[in-house]
Amino acid sequence: MNLVIEHQSMLLGKASDSKLATRLDSVPVFPEEVVLKDERSIFGSFCYELDVFETVESRYLALLSQALDGLEVDPSNDPVLFIPPSYGLQDQNQLSQWTKLLAEAHPNLVSHADSRVYPYGRAAALMALSHLQEIFKHRPDGRVWLMGVDSLGDFNLLDLLAQDGMLLDESGEGIVASEGAIILGLRRSTHGLTVNWSGSDANIQRHNIHDQGDIAVEQLFHNVVDQMNTALSWIYLPDNGDAQLTQAWSDKYRVLAPVVSKHTQMNFSTVFTGELGSVGALYRFFHIYESYRKERLEGLTLQCEISDKLYRAMAIYNWTSI
Repeated sequence: MNLVIEHQSMLLGKASDSKLATRLDSVPVFPEEVVLKDERSIFGSFCYELDVFETVESRYLALLSQALDGLEVDPSNDPVLFIPPSYGLQDQNQLSQWTKLLAEAHPNLVSHADSRVYPYGRAAALMALSHLQEIFKHRPDGRVWLMGVDSLGDFNLLDLLAQDGMLLDESGEGIVASEGAIILGLRRSTHGLTVNWSGSDANIQRHNIHDQGDIAVEQLFHNVVDQMNTALSWIYLPDNGDAQLTQAWSDKYRVLAPVVSKHTQMNFSTVFTGELGSVGALYRFFHIYESYRKERLEGLTLQCEISDKLYRAMAIYNWTSI
């Protein structure tokens, strides 16, 4: 399947437009100091100033609304594959409440019969690729939207993460909290980003991770090797400074040995964007697309996504020229 991104709108804590977003690795934007409720300082990258009286749900809606305002066309008549926030939406009740708020604010956004919600964290964007392919089978000339929003801009959540020592502080270690909304309008094409393969799995052995490692990542790496007949040029990973996330892929990286050469390079985009939660995978997808389009990438690229909970997903890309 070949895809072209026909429309895009992007709002990140470190970039207010798509052009800057794809250049954060060469034009770095540094995080700013954020003072928490207990007067502790951390470093983060947020689109708006944090407000102790604001709910994180209202922040999600504000980010999404601004991204929608940046579109030149109305997506309400097309299928939307929506990726909700991964933080603060950890159970079915919270997801139902958020979906209700979304429907009230944008009643036509997910009303199409082919629209879906993918509440699977970082893995969600790649898990949506399968349904994307199915839609294009019966709507080959149609448009499909990938749309996501997420934010760590919540004082209570930041306090918890700071107490656990997970946020970047004066010592220079930890996650850079951020937020963003990304909207991509895609069409099927004879050229563009070629999705050679995609797959997902659930890490049902997660409680035994120190004994067996991440079984789902291992299996997906085996699947990647089975799909390949040449070495990977690039590997995009969601690594953000969290040791547990790093361990999930690094313990199983040896499985990729048959398709990794001395020329294979890795991209850790979170170093430049900050932690975007579920939106991070959409950013990496967009960055891969733009890098191919601008001929900064060539060969085969693997995108590996690891959610904080169960899900892992991967995709292999190439580029087909006109």
